Amino acid sequence: MKYHEVLRAAVLAAGGVAIGCVFLCIAPFAAAATLAVGTLSRRAAFAALRAMWLANQAIGFGFRHYPHDASTFAWGAAILAATLVAAACASRLRQLPLAFLAAFAGYEGTLFAYSLVVHERDGFSATIVGEIFLANVAGAIVLGALRGILDASLGERLRVAR
Repeated sequence: MKYHEVLRAAVLAAGGVAIGCVFLCIAPFAAAATLAVGTLSRRAAFAALRAMWLANQAIGFGFRHYPHDASTFAWGAAILAATLVAAACASRLRQLPLAFLAAFAGYEGTLFAYSLVVHERDGFSATIVGEIFLANVAGAIVLGALRGILDASLGERLRVAR
């Protein structure tokens, strides 16, 4: 990866983590997945998403005192899987708004399927899913703006990596 791409991936991951802190643990994984696969190389996109997920887990276990039990670790793995599904869904579409909606549907759908397996569907009320959607919309706006600012400072235009 080139220096600029590493920088873009790092800004995306750090921005996603910061937004997750602002929204009290609702990290905008679908938004980040959409922007990552839409604007970075595949390698950089998945590196950014893994870094964002890892930092999110470190904050959760280190500062938010997530319980250290099998269920919590399994949900963390499910979130990583859902993020990768979101990226796969987004990568199939060229228009970013549609890619975002596909990513969000893939993300939430994966987590809902997991919740059915483990019989823990408490987090899927319309209110909670709506809050997660709004956090992702805000995340898409902020992450897109950060990307635009970074590209302007580097003297480049936003390029879609398709």
